[in-house]
Amino acid sequence: GQTGTVENAAIARSASGLELLWNPYFTFLKQGQELGFVVRTMWSTPPDSTRINLKHEAQGAAGIRFKPFAAHNMNVGVERLFKLGDRAEESWLFRLMGSWGPRDVQPLVPSWLYWFAYAEADAFVGHDTRNTGYLEGRLGWTWNVGNRLLITPHIVADVRVWDERRDPSYIEAGPGLSLRWFFNDNQYETWKSDIEILLQYKAGTLFHQDGSSRRDTLHALF
Repeated sequence: GQTGTVENAAIARSASGLELLWNPYFTFLKQGQELGFVVRTMWSTPPDSTRINLKHEAQGAAGIRFKPFAAHNMNVGVERLFKLGDRAEESWLFRLMGSWGPRDVQPLVPSWLYWFAYAEADAFVGHDTRNTGYLEGRLGWTWNVGNRLLITPHIVADVRVWDERRDPSYIEAGPGLSLRWFFNDNQYETWKSDIEILLQYKAGTLFHQDGSSRRDTLHALF
């Protein structure tokens, strides 16, 4: 999510939210393939505030996600966006996502260098058809607590580009902290579930919009 100020520019769309992804077992899938069902909710916060603005900005989404390759963490997805707040939208969202980084848990290893790269391309189809691309990179250090909790302070940088001037594109960077808890395991099987809490503070600039320039600044808490 985001909170903060944008000087001489419109507010960038918030990325705050919660996501639930369920990957059940399907016999027709090949080893390493995954087919999941996802439900998401997103919201924004007013400038200089941490108050969640659900009445106007809350957005809901539900859909499916497919990972076709065992050796690569690449997913394709389709989601239906629906209104939770009166300013949200209703449309279809087609997503292509990929990420690269070290293994989730390295048993018996107390800490390691953390790096993470993520890329996403989205197409919104409906009343307001548009496209967007997103790139993110992180670098930090992970501490392994009991082979179950990963604590990862890091620095992060990202860029989002829209093909429509109505939505401001931006580039930003800042510090972050990831807390990831693994569970749902037993003496015969490794962890099947995890929960991650991700906190980041970013500062950056807006571009590619009417009336803006690279002097426009963005401060955000996610």
